[in-house]
Amino acid sequence: MGLRSSVIFIAIAGVYACAAVTGLGDYSIGPDDLAEGGVSSTSSGSTGTSLTSSGTTATSSGSTTSSGDASSGKPADPLGDYAKASCAFVKKCDGLRYAAYYPTDADCENETKADDESWITPAEYSACTAKLTSADCSFRERDFRECDFFGNIPDNGVCSSSRSCSSGHCKRDANTGCGTCTPRAAEGTNCPTISDCVEGAYCTGVNTKCVPQVGLDGDCSATPNACQAGLACNTTTDRCVKPTGTAGAACNGNTCLQGFVCISSKCVEVTYGNPGVACGQQGNGYVSCIRGICVNAKCQAYAKANEACASDLTKPLCDPSIGTCINGKCTDRKSITCP
Repeated sequence: MGLRSSVIFIAIAGVYACAAVTGLGDYSIGPDDLAEGGVSSTSSGSTGTSLTSSGTTATSSGSTTSSGDASSGKPADPLGDYAKASCAFVKKCDGLRYAAYYPTDADCENETKADDESWITPAEYSACTAKLTSADCSFRERDFRECDFFGNIPDNGVCSSSRSCSSGHCKRDANTGCGTCTPRAAEGTNCPTISDCVEGAYCTGVNTKCVPQVGLDGDCSATPNACQAGLACNTTTDRCVKPTGTAGAACNGNTCLQGFVCISSKCVEVTYGNPGVACGQQGNGYVSCIRGICVNAKCQAYAKANEACASDLTKPLCDPSIGTCINGKCTDRKSITCP
């Protein structure tokens, strides 16, 4: 939610190659955001083409409470507290990204609250707030199960987004935007795509098995996604380590903290550009796009609601913070009605 869900990343063949750049694993996106897959379950470690987006969606009021705080005399506001904690976490751990998106803290908090969904309870917001308040910058908000905010539609139920499913996985029809909530693959079972494993497990490759993620100093030679949340794969030693690198620090794989990428074995702080500017690796630096996608080394704005879009990039991608591309039109996810 807010920047948590609005700044994303995906590997798209032929869009922009940046093999020398690693450490953008916090910008991960699952195939559900493009067509009919699910929410990505990978931890730190994916690399590929930079995507960033942001925007607002209609708000629902089902997650607030008026029970009040007897000690302070102020009404309880779990959603507001969560928005403050979420924005403060990003501001602390990735200040340049935060500044690129939000002129003021209020802008971030209002956008985060606009992502509210009726199924998210005050207790869930409070649990996530507690996690974020105590978390260090080796974690991303999405690393915490308390902050997933998956919905309550059971397996085999009708869905229009993965976040509405209790499994966090909606297999959708790209032509209608509707689909079916499906379970994620359990440990030891087949995983058709890399985003299909249950939380705490990773897929060893397409059409292979889901296996448990490994902890500190664990072997990550199979894939950087082998490491547990809050850890990164040192690609020289093939061991899971705590990411610590900031600007100028030596790095291997994605051992830089969020807000930095590893270029030529040095951590470099990511900067941000508007649509039309050069993006991706620029010399010894890296530019990510504000509210857009990096296509052929140039930032391209996302399609807004009701604008033309295409998941194959022949037209702009639909802004994921708004919804999805249905029949060539960027469609607000909250306007999709499924039978």
